[in-house]
Amino acid sequence: MDSQKDVGILAMDIYFPPTCVQQEVLEDHDGASKGKYTIGLGQDCMAFCTELEDVISMSLTVVTSLLEKYGIDLRQIGRLEVGSETMIDE
Repeated sequence: MDSQKDVGILAMDIYFPPTCVQQEVLEDHDGASKGKYTIGLGQDCMAFCTELEDVISMSLTVVTSLLEKYGIDLRQIGRLEVGSETMIDE
């Protein structure tokens, strides 16, 4: 019985919001000691989403990217859910 092929994680993608702040500038702005973010966190730049994005829209951006990269026909998908434990119902 070979019906168990292609089971598990077959592809992965990542999305970084296009807006970022240089950590050295943020150290100055926050009044933090030089190197607190750049050396302490090991970051040169920190990306963040604007008011036009949230965790769900970023997740859907990645889903769209994967579907396009692998040429997946939406008719082949019975059900697809995207959710987050950080999303608050309002």
